[in-house]
Amino acid sequence: MARQHEIIPPHEITRMMEPTLARLRDLFVDRPQGFFVDVGANDPHEGSWTWHLEQRGWKGILVEPLPQRYEELRENRPNSRVFQVACGSPGQRGEAVLHIGKDDRFSSLADPINNPAAVFERSVSVPVRTLDDILEECGNPAVDLLCLDTEGTELDVLNGCDIERHRPRVIVIEDTVHDLLLRKHRWLKAHGYRLVYRTTHDGWYVPRDYRALDIPTVRDRLEFLRKYYLGTPLRWAKLWRHRRRLRRSQRRTT
Repeated sequence: MARQHEIIPPHEITRMMEPTLARLRDLFVDRPQGFFVDVGANDPHEGSWTWHLEQRGWKGILVEPLPQRYEELRENRPNSRVFQVACGSPGQRGEAVLHIGKDDRFSSLADPINNPAAVFERSVSVPVRTLDDILEECGNPAVDLLCLDTEGTELDVLNGCDIERHRPRVIVIEDTVHDLLLRKHRWLKAHGYRLVYRTTHDGWYVPRDYRALDIPTVRDRLEFLRKYYLGTPLRWAKLWRHRRRLRRSQRRTT
C-alpha cells in the first residue's frame, strides 16, 4: 500500500485506512460474522483490513511466506488459519524464490527490478501453492472478502483460483497501475467484477450484479478515469526508466 519511491510507516498506513473502514463496514453491514482470505497478510494488525473484521467476529485464512510474520500471525490472529506459503498459478506449484525487502512489506516472488520503492536484502526458497489448493484444504468456505497484496504477483494468485466457483463478495487487490495493458483490472472485469472504490494502491471490486450500495460515486468514477487510464502511461514510463537505470548499473558491476 506504500507509494512508489516512498516508504510509508505502518502506523501512518493504519491512520490512512480509517476513512475507508466505514465503507468496509457498509459493504458487510449484513455480515456480522463473515469469512475472509488474506493473501500476503504480513503484519497481524498494521495495514490489515481483515484484522478489523476479525475483531467483529469474522474468521478467515491468512497466507504469509515469511517465517517471522507467520509466527506473529499465528500468535495474534486466533480466529484465522495461517499458511506459511506463497500463492501462485498452477504452473508455479512447488518452490520459488522469495525476494525479501529491507522493509518486509515489499517481499515478493516478482523480479526486484519491478519495484523501485523497495531495497532487497536477501532471497530464500519458499513453498508455493494455489489459492484453490488452500481453500480446498479448508473445506471450500464461502468467501466474503478476498484481499491480495503480493507485491506484483496478484495476477498469478488469481490464476490459481477458480473465481467463478468461490465468487468472493468483495475483492481488494493491490494494483499500482503501472501496466499499460491493465491486466489485473481487465482480468477481474472479464470474470464478472466491477471496480467500485480505490484506496492508495488498492482496487476494490464486487460482482457486476451486486447493487447493495450506491457505489461508485461520481467522484470515484473520475478517480478511476485518472488512475487507470489518464495517468498510467506516465507511471509506466517512470518504471521503464527505473528498470533501464538498474540494468545499466548491473552491467557495470558484472
